[in-house]
This record gives sequence, structure tokens and C-alpha cells, in this order.
Amino acid sequence: MRRSNRRRKKEPGQSQSPQARSKKPSSRPENISEKRFLWRTSKVDLDGRWGWGQVDARLLLKEIIPKLQDYESMKWGEIEGRNSHFVKVEQCCKDAQQRLQEIEKDDFSELFSLRMNGKKRIFGIRQSAELQILWWDPEHEICPSTKK
Repeated sequence: MRRSNRRRKKEPGQSQSPQARSKKPSSRPENISEKRFLWRTSKVDLDGRWGWGQVDARLLLKEIIPKLQDYESMKWGEIEGRNSHFVKVEQCCKDAQQRLQEIEKDDFSELFSLRMNGKKRIFGIRQSAELQILWWDPEHEICPSTKK
């Protein structure tokens, strides 16, 4: 018996209409809570009000990096919650929204606020299990708490 060399025709897919450019949400996979925290510096903003170029080297080496290293031993399910959370860009102060436009990072609809201690926060873009670090916010100004 001889097999036909013809291949089955694939069913045509649904046509896709072009959509207007929309802001990308940070990537939130279905179950990220069991993944380990990772951090990257490829999107770091060195200038501006919350730029890393203004951070004292001693603070960076003695406080910030050790805290990030502590987070590396944790899973996202242990981090995300009360004090570390997603923040919609429209909830951020106007200066932060403007800075995102200036550095061409305004195509995301939310940022992730990582609590370091007290008021101190790192803001970044979370994609999967990676926090792509963007800003250092030592005074909790980017998205001030409404709690008193």
C-alpha cells in the first residue's frame, strides 16, 4: 500500500485585525510564586530624581546590594505581598510618569515596588521572575503610601 505524498491542508486561522498600540503590562506568569527572585540592571536609570548615579557607593555596597542578595534566597511568593507589590503607572507621581516617558520606558502599565526597609524602595519592571531594576526611591516618593 502506497502512502500519499500529499499533506493535509491546515485550517485557515482567524484573521487578526491590527490593534492600536497599548501599554504592555509587566509579565505576570500564571504561577511565579515558586520561582526564585532574580534581579537585573539592564534598564537602570542613572539620571533623574531617582537615578542610581546619585546613590552613594557606601550605601550601595553596604545596604542595597546585601538586601538584594537576601532577596535572592527567597521565592516571589515570599516577597510579593504587604510591602512589595505592583503599582500601576498612573498611581505613580507625575514626575515618575514623566521620567518614564523621557527614558522611553512608558510602554509598561505597571512597575514593581520592592521594599528595602523603612521608606526605602527599589522600583523596577518585573518580567517573569526577574526584577529589572529601574530606580532607587529612598523617601517613598514615587508612589507615596496613603496609609497614615
